[in-house]
Amino acid sequence: MLGIFTIIGVSLLIFFLLASFMKPIPKEFDGEVEINLVECAICHDDFDENIVFTKRMGPLNNNYHFCESCSEEFYQEYQEQRIERVAQS
Repeated sequence: MLGIFTIIGVSLLIFFLLASFMKPIPKEFDGEVEINLVECAICHDDFDENIVFTKRMGPLNNNYHFCESCSEEFYQEYQEQRIERVAQS
């Protein structure tokens, strides 16, 4: 009977010693990735803020976010208007 209590006591002692050496997992490594969504100023769809073009504009220096497809569309329109202006001159 004394042997069983000794084994249980030693096991609990080892368990608590090992538990005291363990460190908590930092929050940034908890396995969850936080995604910050922002709204495109043109199409109003939500995108991850790491993949949009952000521009500070206006009298209050507000941040405006532009998705890739809207940025490409603006660039294409700009190129077409530029070609028309050059052709007219």
